[in-house]
Amino acid sequence: MRVLLPTAATMPGVDSHDPDPVPDVISPKDLNDLLREIGTTPESLKRDAAALREWIVAEPHLPNVTSDLDEWLETFLIVSKNSMEKAKARLDNYFTCRTTLADWFVVPPPPEDRGIMEDTDYVQGGYLPRLLPGGLCLYFEKPVMPPHGNWSRIDLSTHYRRSLLNVEAMFGRCKPVRGVVFVYDQKNINMGVVTTLLSSLGLFRKWMGCIQDAMPTNVKAIHLINGTAPNITRMLLNAFTPLMKAKIAGRIIVHDSLKSLHEHIAPEYLPKEYGGSEEATLKEMGTVLGNFILSKKEWYASRAWMKTDESLRAVKKTSEFGIEGSFRKLEVD
Repeated sequence: MRVLLPTAATMPGVDSHDPDPVPDVISPKDLNDLLREIGTTPESLKRDAAALREWIVAEPHLPNVTSDLDEWLETFLIVSKNSMEKAKARLDNYFTCRTTLADWFVVPPPPEDRGIMEDTDYVQGGYLPRLLPGGLCLYFEKPVMPPHGNWSRIDLSTHYRRSLLNVEAMFGRCKPVRGVVFVYDQKNINMGVVTTLLSSLGLFRKWMGCIQDAMPTNVKAIHLINGTAPNITRMLLNAFTPLMKAKIAGRIIVHDSLKSLHEHIAPEYLPKEYGGSEEATLKEMGTVLGNFILSKKEWYASRAWMKTDESLRAVKKTSEFGIEGSFRKLEVD
């Protein structure tokens, strides 16, 4: 069964006119530079992907993958900097996440699928259509007040599910990139939003575990902008950074102005509302991405077999869904 589908036009259940939220692809030069940096070539990458597939097939608890998935396996080698052992660990974590959090990797049936679009009433944003220099993917997100005016009514389980489906939509379709740069707009965050977010730290921990330890991507930077109160920013950082790897937490940059953000990301790649040139608003990007996810219900379902059989695992995992880490004591100002 072929489940590797690199374009919208060839994805099951998707009309060829459905807009791709990230139509840009990494340039041949940027891809060659990336492969050279990690010490490999296109030819070696293909051979290593085949060897990685053979290892997966030999592991009794992992699913039986075929050569159709070799291009997808290459993305795990790239994110692991061409380390076979790190790629194996990430793949094991990926399949384990899909087992433990199976519902988060498929689009829910009607009428629950309405929650995917309803979540955009609380959090807007999505991928910018152009990749940054070097082949970095740019993702914006901004909490907004819903029409009914009560942010506490957000279904955070659906929100983190939608976020994971966003990542799958990008990286499950074999789009190699150098990594992801997040920009998080805090303009509308008040104590009510903070209280709601802190009430579900367990959900964030599971989502973050998938992102940093299982998905075939690297978080290269997290930019926080438009903070309205330093104490709120401190509360968020004190709550969420202990649940991140130290390397990722160290890549958080708090900006006091858009000019500061422009020193890291050229304005031409940013939406107009952030002093850039891109026409699409965060609301429009969220709508496009939400519709994109809903239109690919069959594609997500076609990957449901990507799970572990824990009864056949030779060495049992010692941490939740294969992701190392635990809650630390939170210090909230």
